[in-house]
Amino acid sequence: PIGLETRTKKADYTLQGKANIKADIGNNDEIKSAMLYIDGKMRSVTNSYPYSFTLNTETLLNGIHDVKITAMDAFGNKLSDKTFTVEVFNQKEHAAPDEQQIWGRLTEFVTPRQGMESVNYLMAVCAAREKDLELHEKALIQCVAANPQYRDASDLLRRYYFISEGVSIIEKGNPGKKQICLTFDDGPTPTTLENLKILKEYGVRATFFLVGRQAEKYPEIIRQMVEDGHQLALHSQNHPNYTKLDYPDIVKETLQCYYSIQACGGSPTLYFRPPGGNRDEEQSRLSREYGVHIGLWTKNSTHLQESTPEILADYCISSMKPGFIYLLHNDVVAVTKALPVILDYASRNGFKCVTMEEIIK
Repeated sequence: PIGLETRTKKADYTLQGKANIKADIGNNDEIKSAMLYIDGKMRSVTNSYPYSFTLNTETLLNGIHDVKITAMDAFGNKLSDKTFTVEVFNQKEHAAPDEQQIWGRLTEFVTPRQGMESVNYLMAVCAAREKDLELHEKALIQCVAANPQYRDASDLLRRYYFISEGVSIIEKGNPGKKQICLTFDDGPTPTTLENLKILKEYGVRATFFLVGRQAEKYPEIIRQMVEDGHQLALHSQNHPNYTKLDYPDIVKETLQCYYSIQACGGSPTLYFRPPGGNRDEEQSRLSREYGVHIGLWTKNSTHLQESTPEILADYCISSMKPGFIYLLHNDVVAVTKALPVILDYASRNGFKCVTMEEIIK
């Protein structure tokens, strides 16, 4: 093709269009982020294992390019480099020279020691110029998750989510349909796998309010939830008491959770349950500004976690009514053993188990 640069050396890979680039830099606990360099210039950054990047090769000249992926710790210190070459082979013309120059000038400001908020803000600026709304939103989420008060990032991100109709608080579903919703908090944990197995055997879907740091520990469970069709929702990054946090930290905890789930292969929804049920006006503000649904419950089984499976199951089925939302926990043995009893009762009595998204329709 016209413009194809020929060199004597042979590239390790050939790329076209939008390509996924992943470097084997390991799963060292010290690694917290990775940066992608093309021909010595930074092109992208991620803090999500397994540290892969989506590269639009149409912004590059056809020909061979040097690629480097640098692994960094939480302080921006370089831990390792992975280098290789790629040959870009597109029929479409590359970006105009002036756009290449603008991109180059922007990326020159970025160094591995800068804060993640500044790196991702610059990525958002670049994405907006390229009209890549998906990358723009993703970069803003990472920026605000790192620092909700960084420049105008929060204002820009709120444009995606702002809802004028006010606060959305869910305590019960549609009573006109014979449906119930089972929700599970504080996961994923190893016990979650058994709960998923039971739910699959009964052919039902549930809603999981996930803790970001737990998702990072068990990404394979997140992927299993997605495969089984469950709803993934937010339960904070570190499970703090939200009433003890100021608003920027509330935003940070929530968006970090969102991004952690997404990085593990999940598709998180904007449904949030406050850790411990602790709620105040600041969470209503979160709902207004970011379009987050506050997902509460009709029946809370927390006080029966140390009881027998029989008692817990009886609590759930004794007053089962259309639209009821049940709060359960992932890592409670009594819940896992009571689950088949609850599902058997629901099935025999004509109740369909659905996600929180579905039950409010």
